[in-house]
Formats: sequence, C-alpha cells, structure tokens
Amino acid sequence: MASPLKNDTISLRAVFETSGVNMKSALQLDKMSLEEKIQTMEALWDDLCHQSGSIASPDWHGEVLRERDAAIRRGDEMFENWETAKKTIRDRTS
Repeated sequence: MASPLKNDTISLRAVFETSGVNMKSALQLDKMSLEEKIQTMEALWDDLCHQSGSIASPDWHGEVLRERDAAIRRGDEMFENWETAKKTIRDRTS
C-alpha cells in the first residue's frame, strides 16, 4: 500500500473509511518515516479542529474543571504565567 502522505494533499478520511480495518494496519505505521507520522498527526489535528463543535467533552472533563476552579478559589492552587510555566517544564525535563 502506498503511503497516503506522498501527495501534498492528505485525505485521512479515505484511509479510515474502510470499516473493520485497524487504524494502525490501515496507516502501516511501521513502514512510515518519522516525517510521515508527524504529517499524519498534523492532518488529524487539523481535521479534528474543523469538527470541534461536534465533539462533546466527556462528563469527567467538567468535574476536573470544577475541582480545579474550587482549588483556586480556596487558595490551594494558583495560576502561573505561561512563560514561567514553560521554564519550569524545561527545567524539570532537561
């Protein structure tokens, strides 16, 4: 099977419309280069972004947000500047 990423235009729907086919098998991930895998992920995210209104968040998302909001209101947690947060993450992972 030729890679669906060889063309400039990627049609992921065409890859996944075959019912009953395992996604990993359909994409042949073991045969894709790293670049092809990244392009596939980008195409998936782009497609999901265009459908975001039709994707419902699971109930547990709301519960997590309520818990975090309550923790901030109690003073147990606080917001951090994004630049500071990125630095903290980089320091922990370096």
